[in-house]
Amino acid sequence: MLRHTPIEERFWKHVYKTSGCWFWIGGLNGHGRNTYGTFRTDPKTIEKSHRVSWMLHFGDIPAGKQVLHTCDTPQCVRPDHLFLGDNSINQRDAWIKGRRHTPDNRGESHGLSKLTVAEVKEIRRLFVPRKRGCVLALAKKFNVTTPTIYSVISRARWGHIA
Repeated sequence: MLRHTPIEERFWKHVYKTSGCWFWIGGLNGHGRNTYGTFRTDPKTIEKSHRVSWMLHFGDIPAGKQVLHTCDTPQCVRPDHLFLGDNSINQRDAWIKGRRHTPDNRGESHGLSKLTVAEVKEIRRLFVPRKRGCVLALAKKFNVTTPTIYSVISRARWGHIA
């Protein structure tokens, strides 16, 4: 007869307890800041280790809820460092704690930008309203499409540049 080791026993073999966080030292999934511990609860199911810790201590996770960290340490499984919330609470928590920011990816900082600030200023300087062929000539000169030139001139794009 096959003997199965209880989940609790298997789980705690992969936890390193400190006076602060209890770190998951088993399998990991993710990259960088988003590296979470993983634990196989049964042959077909892999859960994040902090979620398993929650379930072992407090029971099932209600539908629509996430298990969040007060300590902001993804590998922490210490039950008193965990709390339930939804996605909006998670995002607000991250914002308050400075883990989320809105990058300024306008202009040259945008990965798909074809123009520089200097070129945008030059396009606006060279543009002559109602001059036949002006937009097409600018598009060819700066190797972009005519809609791009129109969006620069109208400030629909690059509006943050004077």
